[in-house]
Amino acid sequence: MPEKNAVILLFGTRLLSALGIAVVLPVLPRIAASFHLSATQAGWVLVSFTIAEAVMTPVAGVLSDRFGRKIVLLPALLVFALGGILGAFARTLPELIACRVLQGLGAGPLGVLYTILAADMYDDEHLPRVMGLITATGSIATVIFPIVGGILGEWNQQWPFWTLALALPVAALGLTVPLKQGLPHMDWKAYAGETRKIIANRRALDLFILFFLGYGIMYGPMNAYFPMMAELRYHASPSRIGVVFSLVAAGSFIASDNLTRLHKKGISFHKLMLTGALCYLISMIWLLIRDATPSLWWCAPPLLINGAAQGLTIPIINDTVATLAPSGNRAAVLAVSETFVRSSQSASPPVFGLGWSALGWTGPYLMGIVSSLLMGAIMIKAAPTAAYSVKDPDGRSASARPPRSGGPR
Repeated sequence: MPEKNAVILLFGTRLLSALGIAVVLPVLPRIAASFHLSATQAGWVLVSFTIAEAVMTPVAGVLSDRFGRKIVLLPALLVFALGGILGAFARTLPELIACRVLQGLGAGPLGVLYTILAADMYDDEHLPRVMGLITATGSIATVIFPIVGGILGEWNQQWPFWTLALALPVAALGLTVPLKQGLPHMDWKAYAGETRKIIANRRALDLFILFFLGYGIMYGPMNAYFPMMAELRYHASPSRIGVVFSLVAAGSFIASDNLTRLHKKGISFHKLMLTGALCYLISMIWLLIRDATPSLWWCAPPLLINGAAQGLTIPIINDTVATLAPSGNRAAVLAVSETFVRSSQSASPPVFGLGWSALGWTGPYLMGIVSSLLMGAIMIKAAPTAAYSVKDPDGRSASARPPRSGGPR
């Protein structure tokens, strides 16, 4: 079993990986007002972060294998903290965007490394329980961080960036913890070949498209444009936006935590995913109907439902993707999967922003309805060949075992 400091480092890395987006969401409207930005332009405060994150995520795991965990983790923590501290002092939009890029470059490795560190520290017997605790910690964090960001944003829209400086004590702790060393060499040709095989796999492609659409809804109409809509329609303060928006994470946690229980009652993972797609659709329609959400608090039910959609779909897709490397080489799978996720996170704010520019606040939710229907159609088409018939290395189908609990990253 790992020592206490190693456990703190592991869970600290997981918490920080969720901080860069969640703590900023409630203050997006105030950032937009401060820099005189349109809703679409304000989305770039998220996009600049996720693009940088997307650049680092696919390579972080491989670099940590080659050069060692600490060589990748410590610089990532320092860059993440530096970007946050500088962001608190940014006075122009280009300065803020540059700081968000720094933050994303630091955050990218963190989102991969906490899983790798857990696998390094625990054996096969204890790892599932630890991953469950890590997932629960991340879920709780995504409930709390928007509330914290909203409260800090009541005083100044850039104060939430100071929270990223919490990476500094975690980095200091990392200096004292022995971590896995790098390999003397890596077979890059084999890694590239494994990646090509995954991309060419039709079953995998269906799953990656589902990832892309699911995270598109999450980062488009929800993360980027719900705060803007809440400020426009209800003149909501950052703290109120943070409290209400935290219900998305709460819904995701409740749904994902009950996946195995529902499956044991005879509900197939296929039906659970289709239910998730239906929940995406219901939440988008509900938020679109003006009379159904006369005040900010009436947005609570569709936000919970949207979170449940995430909790019902993302863990099953994520777990099934992990079965697509029968050789046991999961690094290539993780790299491709994370590239689709980060690409969706980066593309969705500007893409859904086109809907806002054309139709106002209703535009992103109309586009969300289309994305939800596409998800449902792909799930129906892919059910016989994708998540529910993929074989594990031990010969079991993915549907024969429960997915790891936990919602979106």
